[in-house]
Amino acid sequence: MNNILKKPVHLALILTYMVTLFVLVAPASASTVNTARVETPAWEWEAKCITMLWRMELVPAGVAGFSVKEYPERDPAFRFEHVVEIGDYMTIMYFDDGAAAFNSAVLTVNLDKVTATEPVWRAINAVVMAGDPQATGDLVVELINAICPAFEDVLTGKERLNGAQGGTLHGIGYMMELNDTERFARFFANAELTRTAAGAPADADAEYYTLGADKVTSITKIVGARDLVKSDTVTNADVTTMTMVYSTDPNDHTQAANDMAKFFQYLMANDGFIPLKSFDGLPYEGGVEMQFAKESVDAGKLIILDMNYNSKGYTLIFTKGTGTLTRR
Repeated sequence: MNNILKKPVHLALILTYMVTLFVLVAPASASTVNTARVETPAWEWEAKCITMLWRMELVPAGVAGFSVKEYPERDPAFRFEHVVEIGDYMTIMYFDDGAAAFNSAVLTVNLDKVTATEPVWRAINAVVMAGDPQATGDLVVELINAICPAFEDVLTGKERLNGAQGGTLHGIGYMMELNDTERFARFFANAELTRTAAGAPADADAEYYTLGADKVTSITKIVGARDLVKSDTVTNADVTTMTMVYSTDPNDHTQAANDMAKFFQYLMANDGFIPLKSFDGLPYEGGVEMQFAKESVDAGKLIILDMNYNSKGYTLIFTKGTGTLTRR
């Protein structure tokens, strides 16, 4: 694979660029949250969660609750951000509108710092059970196994994954998002993956990704049909972020790398993208950071595309915002 791709990659990277993109960061995966599915008031959910964290000895009993910050520029549902840290490798965060509406809990785990998996499972229990009085430890284990059967191996570093998958418990939606590039796992309570009745994402066959007035050729138009497991677009202030997560043929560990090569070569030849990072070859197992950019049709704006993959699939993240592209 390296021999096949090395020459075109080197030719493409003769010109490199500096990019400045002025980005206001939105809450992680905010648009995946379905706020109608958990009826527990925010203050009640927090009280239950912090009590469970005490009992599980994940935080000291002296911790009275979550710290809170207000972000007036955000969507009202995410205006107030509540956070509690567990050691130096886990964070639980939830959002509300300042009233009673509960708007998703997000447990983030730094996978590079996990030394024991039991605290992670306990933290997930606290997040789930605080909002679902019918949940039990055994049911939570079943839920996680349905969402990510390899989760224990992910925590211990035996398995490296990208992408997202969801499940339900008593009608409440949950999602596990695994990012191998950042080495973080995020567990979302009260989340829902948008799918059609047949189970396939609605935009699986789209020929273009649309970001306002801009259209970018879709990867499926270049390589053919792939399973779209997550489609997510977040707009916050002047920045739009679109995330597309695809899985590839489990019996073909070369497919993801081959798709990546065909896609970025097409984008550079036809859609005006240029590379921002140098790389040499695309090994089948992934581990290559790829970033490309182009000027938007909207004056003064840029589109940046981050691509990462492994042998099981890939993630495309488009970010559109105000910025400049300077040749160096």
